[in-house]
Amino acid sequence: MNDLEKLEEEEEVRTLMLEYEDGTEVECIIRAVLEYEGTEYVALLPMGEDEYQIFGFKDHGEEVEIIPIEDEEVYEKVLEIFDDYFYNEEEYEEDEEDFDEDEYEEDLDEDDDDEDDDYDDDEDFDEDEEEEDEE
Repeated sequence: MNDLEKLEEEEEVRTLMLEYEDGTEVECIIRAVLEYEGTEYVALLPMGEDEYQIFGFKDHGEEVEIIPIEDEEVYEKVLEIFDDYFYNEEEYEEDEEDFDEDEYEEDLDEDDDDEDDDYDDDEDFDEDEEEEDEE
C-alpha cells in the first residue's frame, strides 16, 4: 500500500490547491505541518505522486500562505525533520499492526509473578522496620 492509499483510508484527508510559478495548479494532500525555529512548514503530497514537497506555511484563518523555502540549509534541515517524522510514523503504525494485546497481557502477568518472586527473596527486607515506620 503506498502513501496515498494510506492517506485515503484515514478519516479526514486535508487538501489544498498549490499553484506553481508557471500558473499550474495541483491538488495536494497536507501530510503534516511541523515547526522549526519558530516557523511552520508543511509537507504536501501532490495527488497521483509518491513524493512530498515541503514549503513554509502560514495559516491566516480562512486562507493559508504557501512559501517556497529559499535557504538551502533550512530546506535540508526541514526535509530531515519531515523524513524522521514520517519514518517514525511508519514504525509506529507497523508496531500497532504487530501488537498482540493477549500476548502483551500474558507478558505483564509473567512480569508480575517474577516481581513477586524477587520481592520474597529480598534478604534486606525487614518486617519489623516496616511496622516501626507505620507507628
